[in-house]
Amino acid sequence: MYRFDKEWARVDDTACVHPSAVIGSAPESRVWWKEPLDPQYKGSEAFPAVLCRDVRVGPCARVDAGWKGYTRVGERSWVMAGAHIGHDCVVGKDCEIGTNSVLCGHVTLGDNVRLGVGTMVRPGITIGDGARTGCGAVVVSDIPAGAVYVGNPARLLC
Repeated sequence: MYRFDKEWARVDDTACVHPSAVIGSAPESRVWWKEPLDPQYKGSEAFPAVLCRDVRVGPCARVDAGWKGYTRVGERSWVMAGAHIGHDCVVGKDCEIGTNSVLCGHVTLGDNVRLGVGTMVRPGITIGDGARTGCGAVVVSDIPAGAVYVGNPARLLC
């Protein structure tokens, strides 16, 4: 079922991951890191980053391992070049995360969400099914299903 199942990453056989992408990197949370910082993560626990069926991950994209639970990218989702998915994020099915977008820790995306190029989403945000963001949007509050948000801070367009 999984192409590889290392301690910090589980990638489905059907997923397409660019060689320069990093899947299962350490959670970027000050609380998670134990002192002194250990680049080999010895003695630290993390939940694997999980890429489901037919996920596509572009060049230089990064999906962190989870700190409190799995970081998961749902079926048929596309993480474009340079995008970053932080620890404990859950991305639904059929989502597109635009080039150079950032999902900070504990973000939840519903199914069929589209994030424009360079979208930034602060920690703990939920974006509902079918929602969209414009390029460069800075999301600081939850977005309801089907809504389109643009700007900095992101606000309802329609």
